[in-house]
Amino acid sequence: MLPLARAAARAGHDVAVATGPDLAPHLVERGYETWAVGPTFAESWDERNAALPDLATVPPERHISLDTVALFGASAAKRAVDLVPRAQAWRPDLVVHETVEFAGALAARRSGATHVTHGLGVAPPAPMRQVLRSAMGDVYAWWQAPGLADEVLAAPYLDISPRALHPEGSRRSPTWCPCARTQVRSYPSTGCRPPSRPGPARTSRI
Repeated sequence: MLPLARAAARAGHDVAVATGPDLAPHLVERGYETWAVGPTFAESWDERNAALPDLATVPPERHISLDTVALFGASAAKRAVDLVPRAQAWRPDLVVHETVEFAGALAARRSGATHVTHGLGVAPPAPMRQVLRSAMGDVYAWWQAPGLADEVLAAPYLDISPRALHPEGSRRSPTWCPCARTQVRSYPSTGCRPPSRPGPARTSRI
């Protein structure tokens, strides 16, 4: 995601990066406005291990769903406590979050921003999307954000993976957006283009 943040800053937009306290110093060193939010990865991992003490006895096919809730869902719930009020005060125009970063979309909804998902690879297949929907639903229910999980899965997905990694003949979502090598590309005729805003052109907050 750092190349995208760099490109946005070079284009003249105001960029703030929210990350865990363990990674925040690295962003500060690079000159970004940085928000340290939620637990560190080590803290999240310790809590995951405490929540899943018998994971080794669980069938491997269930590991991903359990991990998604215990590691990413639990940490997102804590991260949102810090992130949501910061976003509401800063009022971003766009929030870009990773696939398993559930607090970002919540911050976007509460601050009135558009949000997109920055992929770590090809778009998740249907079984994984169901796992994500379930884990997100648990977090968003507590924050009284109905329908947000479906909005996240329907939002534009920035795909950084090379075309060769996509299964031949695979069907892509109408909101799939190719951005491999972070090259500037024209928008395809999908939902990738952010909605236009009324009024004169201005610097955006991302």
